[in-house]
Amino acid sequence: MNYPLISDYIEAIKSAEDNFNELSYLRPVLGNDGQPVMSSGNFAVVFKMKDVRDGQLYAVRCFLRDQEGRDECYRLIEEELKDMKLPYLVSFHYIDKEIYVDNDQTDETEFPVLLMDWVEGMTLDKYIQENIKNKKALQMLSYNFFKLATWLIKQPFAHGDLKPDNILVKGDGSLVLVDYDGMFVPAMQGQKARELGSPDFRSPKRLSADFDCTIDDFSIISILLSLCMIHVKPSLLNDFGAQGRLLFSEKDYNDIENSQVYLSIPKYIFSYTNYPKLMKEACCGNDFSLSNKSCKLTVLRKPSKNVSPISKTKRKANVNRKEEEIIERNIDDVDLQEEENNIVYPWLFSPFNQVSPRLFITPNQLKDPFELAKAMVSSKSFVIPNQLSSIEDGKKGKMDFGIVISIIFLTLCILIITLIVWIR
Repeated sequence: MNYPLISDYIEAIKSAEDNFNELSYLRPVLGNDGQPVMSSGNFAVVFKMKDVRDGQLYAVRCFLRDQEGRDECYRLIEEELKDMKLPYLVSFHYIDKEIYVDNDQTDETEFPVLLMDWVEGMTLDKYIQENIKNKKALQMLSYNFFKLATWLIKQPFAHGDLKPDNILVKGDGSLVLVDYDGMFVPAMQGQKARELGSPDFRSPKRLSADFDCTIDDFSIISILLSLCMIHVKPSLLNDFGAQGRLLFSEKDYNDIENSQVYLSIPKYIFSYTNYPKLMKEACCGNDFSLSNKSCKLTVLRKPSKNVSPISKTKRKANVNRKEEEIIERNIDDVDLQEEENNIVYPWLFSPFNQVSPRLFITPNQLKDPFELAKAMVSSKSFVIPNQLSSIEDGKKGKMDFGIVISIIFLTLCILIITLIVWIR
């Protein structure tokens, strides 16, 4: 089945009150040139519409190409997601044969549309370009995408086509995913993918039969690593960026070990995140999945006002306030909401890119000497809480005098108890 041209849709939208069926209450929002505000891609054109009854803004997505089973797929997606909490998706409703379009492409005159809430924002790549000199904005962007990624990894569904064009950055910096044509939901188990996504953001080994809740994992690690690289060294975007992608391309994925982009990853990212390692595993492995316990993500903590989570600035702790850090945890054990409500203390002598026992203690343990001793005994390495010391370029800072006294006191108590038991 052929579909109308963009120009055909524009003419139809101009007379929306006559050409819509259920949505006749919508009117196009016009730009300074007097034309409907719109954006287009390879598969659809999206118009900004306004409800004349209450002023609510909507996006109406009109399709430019046929997709087998589109009606059934959107029905399944709506059914699966209707009762779920979806902070990174917009509500939508698929309506078949909704808009009348006079065109020369086909004898058909009635076509489906996708009605969505309007999101005011800009695409991820455009946001980066406009904020390329704003390190704070780039830093926050990395953190916000990390939050989106960890949320998405845990879901039983997948977006199916993660790329900059399908990620919108709102005015407050939060992210929203759009374009659900390639989405997977559990009801589609056993089906083949309707589309494979952009070659610059998907695994080169992915086939149409690879269609489940893990299909976003490759895109996630590629985008997350790229965002961190751009934050640390913005000039990389000028060196390797291109229209429609960030840093990595399909060519890089096919030979990741010799990729100039991969070889240009700042050493600091190698030292304090495991994203380069995961990127390499994703390109070389056949069953890469971030939901596996063997795969870890370096957790990006929310940047504080003065401290960058991946910068070599001096970090000075204050026990009475939150200090945002980068820590490595298994993503299955991460509860972002809980972490944002509690202070987490990572220890110094465990590099973030190593798999080793890590000791995390809470403020309550710091207040209770016996709880502190118990936590330290259970750890396999001597540790100093970084909230009570200063760090610069990864070097150990001076130990707080109070901690020294506490350790000496606890040691003496243990020796005395041991001596008493031995005498008896």
